[in-house]
Amino acid sequence: MSSPTFYDFEKRIFELYNNKKFHEALDVAVLARQKFPDRPQRTYFWILCLYSLIGESDKAIATLENALDMGVWWSEQMLKSEPDLKSLQERSDFRDILQRCEKMKVEVQTKNNVELLLFTPPNSKHPLPLS
Repeated sequence: MSSPTFYDFEKRIFELYNNKKFHEALDVAVLARQKFPDRPQRTYFWILCLYSLIGESDKAIATLENALDMGVWWSEQMLKSEPDLKSLQERSDFRDILQRCEKMKVEVQTKNNVELLLFTPPNSKHPLPLS
């Protein structure tokens, strides 16, 4: 029998989540984080949301901070609009994290300059249309 895939874990987590078995879903999400270290954006988010849902706000904040320390971040709007994170909205440390995420977003945007390159055929005085 083959080993469970990332999508097998995801399916199980959401099955448990939909049945409001948040503690069990958290256990599966933590295992997914360990088994799939190349997918931190998703696994940390699941863990964060599940900690929030079970009332473990300090652990949710710690999960967010750990992810940010690894360079994993989410948009401020996504975190603010996520219903599962409602219990964190009024916390000052959550607002600090939102600011940190926004800073990381700006840093990424300034580092990733996109250049438009236009190639013209040899001996041509004008670029050719793209269509």
